[in-house]
Amino acid sequence: MPLPEILSKPKPQRIISFFERSACLARSSDVDSITYTSRFQAPSWTQRAGEAEYRAAQFAKLSGKSLRTLERYFRKQFQMTPQQWLDHLRQSKAEKMASSGARTKEIAYQLGYKQPSHFCRQFKQSHGLPLKAWKKESAIRA
Repeated sequence: MPLPEILSKPKPQRIISFFERSACLARSSDVDSITYTSRFQAPSWTQRAGEAEYRAAQFAKLSGKSLRTLERYFRKQFQMTPQQWLDHLRQSKAEKMASSGARTKEIAYQLGYKQPSHFCRQFKQSHGLPLKAWKKESAIRA
């Protein structure tokens, strides 16, 4: 189902927008959309992601679905796995926290990383530069 109005948003935001749109469709009179979206309504997928500590298996359990079911759904709708979506969401939250001045350890532990070094490594891998350099660069842009 193409969603051209949200294609300009980053992937996690596109997915969240899709779920919000799906929840609205579920309230419509279209029987097919009610059937389809009632299985995958997202009352608060981002909240569940945090509760699951950004782990796909735990996320599936909290969603009341099997991991394999979520994998098929995410692959079909978003061309990514649930874990990839959770990682994107986690990095998005890390950016917000970093831009608000949070310290590296604080960000790492709030986002469920066991070691701040793992958070730093994953942040650098996804953004192409270390957190400290990213903070400086984002401060210049602001």
